[in-house]
Amino acid sequence: MNILIVGAGIGGLTLAYWLKQYGHTPTVVEKAPDIRTAGYMIDFAGSGWDVANRMGIIPHLQAKSLPISQLVYVDNQGHTTARLSMERLLQAANTRDRYLALNRRDLVITLYEAIQHDVPVHFATSISDVCQSDSKVAVRFSPSGEEQDFDIVVGADGIHSNVRRLAFGIEAEYARYLGYYVAVFPAPAQPDIIEPGYVLHLTPNCQFGVLAVDPDQWLIYVVFKHDDEGHIPPESRLALLTSQLHQHGWLVSKVLDGLPPDTPIFMDTVTQIEMPVWSTNRVALIGDAAHCLTLISGQGAAMAMAGAYFLAEALHDAAEYRTAFDRYEARLRPHIERAQAKARRFAPNFIPSTDLRVALTTWAVRLMDIAPVAKLVGKQFSVESLLT
Repeated sequence: MNILIVGAGIGGLTLAYWLKQYGHTPTVVEKAPDIRTAGYMIDFAGSGWDVANRMGIIPHLQAKSLPISQLVYVDNQGHTTARLSMERLLQAANTRDRYLALNRRDLVITLYEAIQHDVPVHFATSISDVCQSDSKVAVRFSPSGEEQDFDIVVGADGIHSNVRRLAFGIEAEYARYLGYYVAVFPAPAQPDIIEPGYVLHLTPNCQFGVLAVDPDQWLIYVVFKHDDEGHIPPESRLALLTSQLHQHGWLVSKVLDGLPPDTPIFMDTVTQIEMPVWSTNRVALIGDAAHCLTLISGQGAAMAMAGAYFLAEALHDAAEYRTAFDRYEARLRPHIERAQAKARRFAPNFIPSTDLRVALTTWAVRLMDIAPVAKLVGKQFSVESLLT
């Protein structure tokens, strides 16, 4: 089949690879002018690992893995309050031999390199209309205005999916805001103020992380409680961070005070997408467009790759595309719904709301050498592969 994939992210690129392997003719369009490099560190394990292994790209990803040896928790004065080796955490989560800490950018680039010579990818291109019939989907591209027919259209264009809007309705009908914003941005390194490792600073309603990506630069990751204001324009993001976070302690202030005014800041709401169905006639959705899990789940990338793999496999095995869509959804949806529910339950521990919850989190890290505590923490971070 001639299949259009909208979105050159993790799910879209993975789907393009597998559709090509199964003999289809995929085309990818991406509204950004190039591969998107914004984003944060991801925990790569479980289903994502297995799909990547079947694609033969694990060695490439291992070469780009982030060397995180420990998590270091610091308080408002910069004193270390707890320390946890990654080896201990991965052992508790039973993912020690099948886990990578990756910059999201490096995963996307690796996936793109796996298809760039076999699948056309058109950047700076979006779609403005889809018109379905029993035999085809007519698509109008933007900004060219060109029209083209496809057998199937797959929306892999993220939480704010344009395909979902055109084929299923407005985002507000499917969005569940969890009460937080996430921001990721580079910052000049200040190695003299913290010790090596992935440094975390927890205060009520805020998690602030510092990762040294090279000697001169840190990657900052922050999740903070905030009323839902929808999309925050890029030019307003630094001011929002400054106004909301300066009260959260010494490390946060040090980083924010050292930021250049033109710092590129990725910012979005922490929002789940919950849909009753993921397909309508000849249009289907995968990844965050269909079922955003949020970063709290730690499984967004893995589930996007699993969904892409399952959809391509179903289209290969089924005699008819509607049957394939149903099989894909039936196979994946139960796991997605469990992961979303688990993320909602875990959110109060991920972003502690009180000083007591912050203290309890710190104590849990300190007590990881005690088997019952390790088992409890490991249960929150363990991921199982859906591939057999």
